[in-house]
Amino acid sequence: MPAMDSKAAILNRVRAAAAGMERIAPSPAPPPPRTRSLTNLGLIELFAKMAVAAGASVERVADAARVPHAVTDRLGALGMPPEVRAAGDPWLRTVPWGRRPSLAISFGRARAGDQVGVSAALAGVAETGTLVIPSGSDQATGLLFLPPLQIVILPLHHIVGTFDDAWHGIAIRQQARGLGMPSAVSMVTGVEATGAMLHVILVGEPDAAHA
Repeated sequence: MPAMDSKAAILNRVRAAAAGMERIAPSPAPPPPRTRSLTNLGLIELFAKMAVAAGASVERVADAARVPHAVTDRLGALGMPPEVRAAGDPWLRTVPWGRRPSLAISFGRARAGDQVGVSAALAGVAETGTLVIPSGSDQATGLLFLPPLQIVILPLHHIVGTFDDAWHGIAIRQQARGLGMPSAVSMVTGVEATGAMLHVILVGEPDAAHA
């Protein structure tokens, strides 16, 4: 076949292929997140359901003053001594731990022999039951992976529908505090992410205006 004829044949095939591609219907838009129509209470319930499905245990307390009791009671139910190692997160330090004097708590990085790590989450993603936890020095990331039991404290108003919602909410809260975004975060979904027992304590009451 002459060179010109060969080139023309190739161009014809390309045109035919392009014409066929034009006839292909565009892909449908992805469905909206199933969380879009949920109320605040609906998001909380979905988060808890998804977290439990991933192997975590979940409980709710009315306010931060109940956190020491919830932690102590959880350890007692598991037959573990009332001793925990907590991340140095500023919010965790404001929890009135002294309300349960039998609970021994220290702050800092994970140490050999620690049995329980306590961390605070920046957000909870309802669609997957995922915890978004900052990995800065005051969070002592090792506490999420080294102790055989991890307890994560999550305020109810930090539970959102999607990952996009989580990043948006974190950015707003950090800006309000005069802080930038965390340099790194850990995203924890159930026990597979940590290889240990995971207990989530949800703190607060649902937003009455959006319940």
